[in-house]
Amino acid sequence: MSRAGETAGFTLVELLVVLLVIALALGAAIPFLARGPDGQRLDAVAAELVGALRKVRADAIRSNGEALFIVAPEARTWRAGETAELENFPANVVVRAVGARSEMPTEHLIGIRFFADGTSTGGGITLEEGDAPGVRVAVDWLTGRVQIER
Repeated sequence: MSRAGETAGFTLVELLVVLLVIALALGAAIPFLARGPDGQRLDAVAAELVGALRKVRADAIRSNGEALFIVAPEARTWRAGETAELENFPANVVVRAVGARSEMPTEHLIGIRFFADGTSTGGGITLEEGDAPGVRVAVDWLTGRVQIER
């Protein structure tokens, strides 16, 4: 119920707050939308790798042992654990990987080993496609933390 002489509506402050929220949401979404289809595909592949690496780390902690993530950049494949299925990278994605020399059974395979305390041998996998900026999935050797770096 409004008093006499007042009209229903929004104040200038309320409208400014709504506009500010919309501007912040657009500001956060634009970088992701601007990456294009190549960038979005790289983001999806990187997110899948992060999930797989974190699972291997969790397996090592849960089993109170060691677990190994293997990537073969030239063959364009990876395996999350020694008994897991072999996975393929998408056709147009260029893969580069770095790992500890002790985890390179051959010059074509690179391993990242996780230990029972959550630490790892460390390493990283870089993904590139087309004109999109590359994405790197990094594994910290001291903490075993897995993260995406752009």
